[in-house]
Amino acid sequence: RLGRDYYVRLDSNDYSVDPRFIGRFVDAAASLTEVIVRIDASPINPSDQGLLFGGADMSTAKASGTADNPVVTASISPAVMKAMAGRLDQSLPVGNEGAGVVTETGPGAVSVAVGDRVMGIWGAGLGPVAVADERMIAKIPAGWSFTQAASVPVVFATAYYALVDLAGLRPGES
Repeated sequence: RLGRDYYVRLDSNDYSVDPRFIGRFVDAAASLTEVIVRIDASPINPSDQGLLFGGADMSTAKASGTADNPVVTASISPAVMKAMAGRLDQSLPVGNEGAGVVTETGPGAVSVAVGDRVMGIWGAGLGPVAVADERMIAKIPAGWSFTQAASVPVVFATAYYALVDLAGLRPGES
């Protein structure tokens, strides 16, 4: 769901998705190239699914909570809990890409302005806002929806890495 942060909470008895709004509003001027983006679309990627449901036995999943604060709880094996020991009682933010509108920029941000529609890679992007480094966002091409744009950044970065860094593709090659 858009409009809230999703955090994974691990405890010794269950593996829960605990959606809580945790304000991350910051003064963009504190960092020269930080940009604050109001999130309009953000996919749940495999890395998010791993944090949300990775070790859970989803056949035991139970929904609880309220419409404003839904909770899903599922059993997790002792072996997986042992492997996750370092993450117990930790909030692990999910949502690493998305699309939205710039609402504030740091004084060193030059490629985007307040009101620009952008897509990009950032952390904890399943909430109402994300704080992004200007170098990790791009303007949304004309005619693209927020949903279309939100599906591109990680896929593009993965393809670029595979072709340029791993395969050594150079300009002029195909």
